Amino acid sequence: MPLNDSHSSRGRQGITTRAAHGLARQVPPASRPVVLHGAVIVDATTDSREPSTIVIVEGFITDVASSDRANIPAEALTINLDGRFVIPGLWDMHVHQFDADYLPFHLLNGVTGIRHMGGIPAHHQWREDLRTGRLTSPRMVLASPIIDGPQPLRPGSIAVHDAESARQAVTESRTAGADFLKIYNLIPQDAFAALVDEARRNNIPYAGHLPLVTTLAETAAQGQASIEHLEGLLVAGARDADRLQSEIAKLTVGSLAEMQQVQDRVTQAAKQQDTARAEAICAELATQGVWNTPTLAVLHASATAGTDDFPLENLLDYVEPHLRPIWEQVTNAEVSHSQQEQRRTLFETQLDAVARLHRHGVGLLAGTDTFVPGFSLHDELELFVRAGLSPLEALTTATYNPAAFFGVTDTFGTIQSGRVADLVVLNSDPLEDITNTRRISGVMLAGRYYDETALANLKTKTMASVRTTY
Repeated sequence: MPLNDSHSSRGRQGITTRAAHGLARQVPPASRPVVLHGAVIVDATTDSREPSTIVIVEGFITDVASSDRANIPAEALTINLDGRFVIPGLWDMHVHQFDADYLPFHLLNGVTGIRHMGGIPAHHQWREDLRTGRLTSPRMVLASPIIDGPQPLRPGSIAVHDAESARQAVTESRTAGADFLKIYNLIPQDAFAALVDEARRNNIPYAGHLPLVTTLAETAAQGQASIEHLEGLLVAGARDADRLQSEIAKLTVGSLAEMQQVQDRVTQAAKQQDTARAEAICAELATQGVWNTPTLAVLHASATAGTDDFPLENLLDYVEPHLRPIWEQVTNAEVSHSQQEQRRTLFETQLDAVARLHRHGVGLLAGTDTFVPGFSLHDELELFVRAGLSPLEALTTATYNPAAFFGVTDTFGTIQSGRVADLVVLNSDPLEDITNTRRISGVMLAGRYYDETALANLKTKTMASVRTTY
């Protein structure tokens, strides 16, 4: 089933050129060549369902062919897959992670790459440890610290209050090695204009939230690479969009709790979606080449809190300790029937918005706003299918589309010669049922293969490590 999403060829690149060039060499490659024999390839460009032989040398795929035509090195380790299904390594494109001990949970779930959406100094050390083989982790793309207004909503953010401080934030972030800038809600109008200008002058992309003082259309036109979540889209598609946006721009917000004022307007917007407006803004996003990361997994968890459908009840052991109390509280929350219905209605509107983005060809990225590393990415794929994407289209949001967003489709995103050997082996066909992405038989990172025994050992080791942290 070949790729049919034309957006990927014209979407904005989401990281610096330097970061794109370094991505393939972030992980030390396996020293021994590996051959995966009898692999049914499932990716965005392959339409053959015949088993193939995949040859990997020094962490890269060097040949994909039928068994009698493959160029196999004499010293290669051959792994017979017996017709199992092989997909490119998955990317979670919206991660917040602060404890390195939890990073292997991504790999255990076939996630071979993550985009950190709020940089901290430790992330740069993690990436250096990954490069030198001291850390077991997926590849990493690193944001700057969150850039926010004079009273930032998140700890560790860079506060900007005017044009000068915004330009300084860009310079500091680039000097510190950020692959892109992460922007947030409270940036003032003049500071945001200066940030956009300085980012363009320094050739560093920016991505993240919509500042409250700007509209989705304005942000898209100015050059933002990706827009996270769906709040701005729902407001832009409302019958009363102008009034709601005007009210949002005038809000005084001094804490995360006060962001409920914004959410109240988003909820109002969801109840009065105007088809013509909603179609027009999606068409504009497609024209501008803006990507969207809906983060459906966290939206679904919020929508189902306190109900039997809440997805995290049995997964709290995999959540970082500083986040666990929040979700434990949500798990035990008492939610009235009317609240449940309101949340479900909002979530259905969010699913409809994703379907509309997809119909218009807006590039979609699978990102979870990570609360359960690795596990939540499979929730995200399933929710994309629930929104109307085919299983292959959902897979593409976590494989080919991230590669296109980073500008590295020549080395990532498909299973072809010249691509990095980040792969996931599945026991069942994900095109028949997207939940089969959870049925993992093996994971390969830079040519290093973790079979079921190795994955079980990694899980045991990781669980023992994280239990010492709380």
